[in-house]
Amino acid sequence: MKENYCNTYVFIDESGINKKIDYSCFAFVFIKQSDYKFIEKSISELEKKLNIENFHWSEDNWNVKKNLLKEILNKNINLKIKILINPINQGKELIGCFLDFMKDNRNYYVFIDGKKSKKYENKIKKYLKDNNIPIKKIRTIKDNNSVGIKIADYTAGFFRYYFDNQSHVNLDLINLFNKMLKYKVIELKKPQ
Repeated sequence: MKENYCNTYVFIDESGINKKIDYSCFAFVFIKQSDYKFIEKSISELEKKLNIENFHWSEDNWNVKKNLLKEILNKNINLKIKILINPINQGKELIGCFLDFMKDNRNYYVFIDGKKSKKYENKIKKYLKDNNIPIKKIRTIKDNNSVGIKIADYTAGFFRYYFDNQSHVNLDLINLFNKMLKYKVIELKKPQ
């Protein structure tokens, strides 16, 4: 069930942003602070069960991908997805996603995949503050142990893959896509 969050972790990742063709995707994963430990434990247990060290979209086989996507469907997680046609300006589009997806007055703790400098973090925070987007904390992280970043990586990879390959995805993938849209995605922005 989709719901609004007050104190929320937001994990952000992108997929396909360096390509000259096809699509790029930004995924914003919203998890209530009170649910995060439970989700973290559940994803860690799934990794152990599947005998893998860390989930990563580009490295995992389809069986692993389907298992994690099904796990995401069963958790109290909301997604906001933006699909873009390549080539793109990553910085400009990331800021656009913030303006599109975080307009409400919530207490956000934001974690962006890919370690960047403090100067970069402060620049984004100032821009968001100037545009009345309330951020409690913003950090860029390169941490394979962050379950939220893993989920953002998976959802960005999944949605980008789906849009890149719409003409030849299998029925199983189409069903997963439709379930994600119905139960998890609270906002999808895509090219017309």
